Amino acid sequence: MQLVAKLLERPKKLLATILIANNFINIATVILFDSLADVLFGRLTSELLRFFVEVGLVTFLILLFGEILPKIYASRNNVKFASLMAYPIRVIDFIFSPISLPMRSITLAIHRNLGKQKSNLSVDQLSQALELTSEHDTTQEEQKILKGIVSFGNTDTRQVMKPRIDIFALNIETKFSEIIPVIIENGYSRIPVYQDNIDQIKGILYVKDLLPHLDRKQFDWTTLLRDPFFVPENKKLDDLM
Repeated sequence: MQLVAKLLERPKKLLATILIANNFINIATVILFDSLADVLFGRLTSELLRFFVEVGLVTFLILLFGEILPKIYASRNNVKFASLMAYPIRVIDFIFSPISLPMRSITLAIHRNLGKQKSNLSVDQLSQALELTSEHDTTQEEQKILKGIVSFGNTDTRQVMKPRIDIFALNIETKFSEIIPVIIENGYSRIPVYQDNIDQIKGILYVKDLLPHLDRKQFDWTTLLRDPFFVPENKKLDDLM
């Protein structure tokens, strides 16, 4: 399975290799079948009938043995099939690298140039659809939620940040008996914890981590702190998910 994991480290290159190998096999099958056509269908006098028989039969064979049966077997025996095919695919991957690597580079370039434009187009279309939606079909609150979902991917982190003066945070020196009332009062499930001032964030307190210790009078709640996650304010929300 180590070889399988190694192949999956570069999924785009792996996909390019599989597609190239698949096309080579399909083309080779067609060429081989065409070379045997005179022997197999020599008695057919109609060229048109012979053409349709050849195309139909070779299509059936490629679909059956190249698509349907391998996929059915792989879906039912995925680990065994992956282990069985890992080494042959690794060899094929090495052989076809001169072809698959340029293909991967071209695909990434196309994705970079067209992917964002396609995404923006979809957002615009969805926004227009929401504007055309009848007020009787959805409530104002539902409209607000739907618009938020549509614009989520193009939203910068700074647009959802809370102003510094409105941030609820705990001083790391606060006693355990004192933090429970203020947590209940403010109602947040995740709370930044600072030392000396709000700019010195030491961790994040998850309120659910406190639940097993609520019956204690004294407890070092700072042991429950999780590492803070710092992000630039211009980062897209989609990238944070």
